[in-house]
Amino acid sequence: MKSLYILIFFVSVTAFAQAQKFAPIGAKWVYSMTYQFYPNNNYVEVNCIGDTLIEGKNCQIITSPQGDGLYNVSITDKYVYSNSDTIFIYDTALHEFGVFQVFNAQVGDEWAFIYTNNSTDYNSGSIPDTMHFHVDSNTVAYVNGDTQRVVHTTTELHCSNGGTPTFFQLFNSFNERIGDVNFPFYVDGCLGISDLPFIRGLRCYSDAEIGSYETGIVDSCYYVYNGTSVEEINAENAINVWPNPAHEMLNVELVEGVEALRLINSNGQEVLVQQVSKSTSTQTLQLNLSALPAGIYQLVATSNQKVLARTVVKD
Repeated sequence: MKSLYILIFFVSVTAFAQAQKFAPIGAKWVYSMTYQFYPNNNYVEVNCIGDTLIEGKNCQIITSPQGDGLYNVSITDKYVYSNSDTIFIYDTALHEFGVFQVFNAQVGDEWAFIYTNNSTDYNSGSIPDTMHFHVDSNTVAYVNGDTQRVVHTTTELHCSNGGTPTFFQLFNSFNERIGDVNFPFYVDGCLGISDLPFIRGLRCYSDAEIGSYETGIVDSCYYVYNGTSVEEINAENAINVWPNPAHEMLNVELVEGVEALRLINSNGQEVLVQQVSKSTSTQTLQLNLSALPAGIYQLVATSNQKVLARTVVKD
C-alpha cells in the first residue's frame, strides 16, 4: 500500500498563477438537507463570497447562511487555497493549512486531514479530529461539456470526543471543479444522535465559467418536502410494515382512507409511488423493493389530507 506524504510548504506559487478552477468567487453549491427522525427534506446553500490573504496564500472564503445549525457539517467561514492538483483548508485554531483533496492521487494513495471544530464548542474548539483518506479509484466526469477528474475515496473519520476516540467510515467522490458530491467539505460526524438537520448529496453547482449544473438527485435545486403535518413519525396505529428491515417484498397494512404511498430515500428523492384504492377498512398490500439499493427510507402515506410516515430499512 502506498502512502502519499504532502508537506504543507509551498515552494512555488507558479502552479497557482494559472486560472483557479475550484471555488471561484460567486460559486454556489446546493445540497440536500434532511433529518434523522423526520421525513422533511430541504436544501442548504454554500457560497464562495470572496477571497483573503492568509500566510501569503490567496484563499477563497466559502460559507453558508446556515452556518453551524447543522448536524454533520460546519459551514461557517472556510478558507480554501488550491493549486492545480490539491485543495488546502486553513484551520484557524491550529493556524495551519491541511491537505483536503488531492486530484492527482492514484489508487492506493493515502493522506490525513487534521482539523478542529474551531467555530463551535463540540470539541472545545481545540481538540483535533482526523480524516484518513484512502483512494479507491479514479474516474472522470463530464459537467456541461467540461471533462473533470474525480477521486473516489474511503474515508475513516477518527474522532477525539474529549479523549474517547470513535470511528466512522465514509465514501467520498471528489470532483476537481465542484468538490465532493456527497458532503460539503469535511464531516463533523463525531456528535452522536441529534435532531439537527444533516447534509447529504449535492443537488446543484454553478459558477460563471461552468454555468448551472444539476446532479439530478431531486427534481430541482430547491425541492422542498415539508413533513411538518406528520402526526406520528412512527405511526404504528396507522401504517404497519413487515418485515423491517426488508430485502425484497415489504408488506404494508394501511388504515382506511389512504390514497397514495410514496417511498423517499435519504436524499429526499421519490423512488417509488403506488396509488392505493380507497377502502373503508384496513387493507394490506406489498411493495417490491428488490430494485432499490440498501439504505434507510421514509414510507409516506396521504390519508384524509394528513401525512403519515414510517421509517423503512432495505437490507
